[in-house]
Order: sequence, then C-alpha cells, then structure tokens
Amino acid sequence: MSNKKEIVRMDPNLPASVRLLTRKSFRNCESHWHRSLEINFFLEGEMNIYVNGVKNLCMPGSVCLINSEEVHSFEVRKDFEIKDKKVVMLILLIGYDFIQSLFPQIEETFFQVPDMETEIRLKNLLLRLLREREDESFEFNNIRMLHTVCEILLLLCQNCRMNKEIIHINTQRDAERIRCMLSYIHENYAQNLPISEMAEKFHFSREYFSKFFKKYTGMSCKEYITRYRLGKSEQQLKDTDHTVLEIALDNGFSDERQFIASFKKYYDTTPSQYRKKQKS
Repeated sequence: MSNKKEIVRMDPNLPASVRLLTRKSFRNCESHWHRSLEINFFLEGEMNIYVNGVKNLCMPGSVCLINSEEVHSFEVRKDFEIKDKKVVMLILLIGYDFIQSLFPQIEETFFQVPDMETEIRLKNLLLRLLREREDESFEFNNIRMLHTVCEILLLLCQNCRMNKEIIHINTQRDAERIRCMLSYIHENYAQNLPISEMAEKFHFSREYFSKFFKKYTGMSCKEYITRYRLGKSEQQLKDTDHTVLEIALDNGFSDERQFIASFKKYYDTTPSQYRKKQKS
C-alpha cells in the first residue's frame, strides 16, 4: 500500500493484473482500497473478506467482486498444513482507466453478480484466465489474456451493473470516512497515534470510533496501526542495515522492547532472527 491507497501495478502489455496465490502465499491482508475493479476466485482454503464493513465468507468455488474504491481486507479462516506452490486463488484487477475508456458510465456504476447463471459464466471465464496465466509459453498469450479480460468486463457490463444511486447514502459516506481514517494512519504511522485524538479528529466519541473502525476493517484501530507499522518495519529489516532500535523508532514504536514483542506476536520470531533468515 502507498500512503493513501494501494498502487496496483498492471501486468506488462495488459490493462489488468492477474495474480495467482499459492498455498505458500495465502495469507491475511490488511484493509486497503484502490480504483481498480477486483475479482477474487477461490479454488482452495477459506477466507473472510470484509468489504466496506460487510463480512463475506469465501470458500472453494466462491467469487468475490470488489468495486472501485471499496475498502477491503482478507482474513484467513482455514490455512494449509503444506505450504507449497499449488495455486489456490486467482485475483484479477482491471485498471479503472481502461474500464472508463470502454465504459464511460463506470463512475455511476456498481457491479454485483445477480444470479447463479451469471456467476457460473464468470467462473468459467476466470478458470480460462487462470489456465492462460499458467501457460505463458503460448505465442500470443497477452492477446489471448486480453481477450478473456474483455469478455469478463463485457459480462459485467451486460449482466451485473447497477446504478450507484440505489446504494444507501450512509454506506457511501461511511466508506469515505474509513478511507480517510486509513489514509491518516498511513501518513502518520511513525508518530504517536492515541485513539482518543483520532476519534476527536474524525468527530467521533472514542467508543463509537473504535466500533466503527472494527466494523469496517475487521480489527481494532490499535491492532491495525501495529500491523501497518510491522509491515513497514519488515521491509526495512530486509532492505537496510539499520539497527533494530532505529527501525523501531522509525516506525512509531516507543522502544525496542515493544517492537520485538509485537514482531514476535505476529511473525513468531524476533526481528533479528527474521533478518538473519532473510539474508541466508
């Protein structure tokens, strides 16, 4: 994620990103948002996906469609004992500018799969795209994948579009509020962030702020801040030679002890051990 939103990098020569998650890379993902349209197709494993505060249980065979700028996060429910490279999930992100160039009404449109027949057609196209991604030796594979992405987009525009005006105004307002909260955390994570001050900044009581934040992200604000700081710290452990204390202070932890305790809780190892393992 960037300071304000996730920057989606498209695949070379495609207006989309086609990502294959394996058993090894199947993991939690913190709350974020982007302008790209996202479609997740599950082959194995179980996840809770929170989309604008609504929990969706995703099991093998599930498709989860996430519209542009919707705040979402992933929480693994059932993981794998064997962490190998078997593909268990397809993530398709279609660039917003590309969609808008073909379908100018995207700004007023909300996509939602309306029935089982449409869902089956969408799954078949996603399976085809998965096979195409895996078979990159095909001479014109990018053209073939672009064709499938366009078929998926055509199916959505013909069968799945709804006018945004029918969405309750409070839902849109709350989605904008949580985006602002996340952006504020991403911009200020290295500073002290008392929950009471954040609640005041966004004109909530502390109690309501805490409930609101957890509803839309699936975790407490304190936990989210800690996880975000740890993500930044992890990158520094891999990319720099800064001391553990320097990294702790750079990323908003009060001292080295707090950083080590938090890191060990989520990564099941100490920062020094993690760095040593990465380098080896």
